[in-house]
Amino acid sequence: MKTEWIIYTGGVISVIGTIVVLFGTLMQSQTSRSEAESLRAKIDSLHEQNEKLENIATGGDSYLKMFFVVAGNDCFKIIVQNFGDYPLSEITMWFQDMNGSNKLTNEQAVLKERESIRKLIDIRNIPPMGIMELGDVRFQVDKILGVYVIVHFGANNGTSIQIIRMKWIKDKWTTANKYIIGRNREPIYDIPKDYPALPNKDDTFNNFY
Repeated sequence: MKTEWIIYTGGVISVIGTIVVLFGTLMQSQTSRSEAESLRAKIDSLHEQNEKLENIATGGDSYLKMFFVVAGNDCFKIIVQNFGDYPLSEITMWFQDMNGSNKLTNEQAVLKERESIRKLIDIRNIPPMGIMELGDVRFQVDKILGVYVIVHFGANNGTSIQIIRMKWIKDKWTTANKYIIGRNREPIYDIPKDYPALPNKDDTFNNFY
């Protein structure tokens, strides 16, 4: 056999050997990558389960809303609902009727707030999207003054505030709500088109008009 053929054959064998090694390495790499991806998926699943269990225990990002439901003769019954995917516990609430507060002195306003806090309502637990009627609580309204109420909630996931403004317009009540949920979340405004809102959203809820 000529020398060049020996060299050529040796080169081919060398290349084939290199390809076999590379192929084996590639297959091993793909197997390792597949195992790594499978392990990562399992870790992500466990993380999601742990986060869900933690949210169930702490209440997660669920929050409470209070509704007025007409009970007759300008009187409302009060409904509280849990908006969220997680149960809330240790729930308490108290609310301030702000109508007329703009005419009070500072001392009178402080006394009025203290009286409101004394009327703390213990609700305890509400499941996800659950509704509870406060059967022994009624709220009397004045169609001329409207409704200006600040609701304070406490629960296992912290505190929140709801500001309710209602006005009697065209023979019906129109309601606007502002929700302040936690320190790091933007307020939620719920202002229907037929509500006489002011140019500034916060003025709509905070001003007497």
